Amino acid sequence: RTTASYRPLVDHVTDRDACVVGRLRAAGAVVVGKSNLPELAGAPHCWSPLFGLTRNPWNPALTPGGSSGGAAVAAGP
Repeated sequence: RTTASYRPLVDHVTDRDACVVGRLRAAGAVVVGKSNLPELAGAPHCWSPLFGLTRNPWNPALTPGGSSGGAAVAAGP
């Protein structure tokens, strides 16, 4: 599913990849997951009405960021 953390898109399944994902797949990459972001990537913290809060794994009292918060946590230290 590709939702942008937006409730009206909760069941949306796209029929094509983003350009960069298509290029990665063409080069042999395998997509194994997706990350969280705030609704429509429009908040200074990474909370989604669909998937909840993305916490900073090193200090849960701090935010991992906004639109790239899920990616920041996935990338690690």
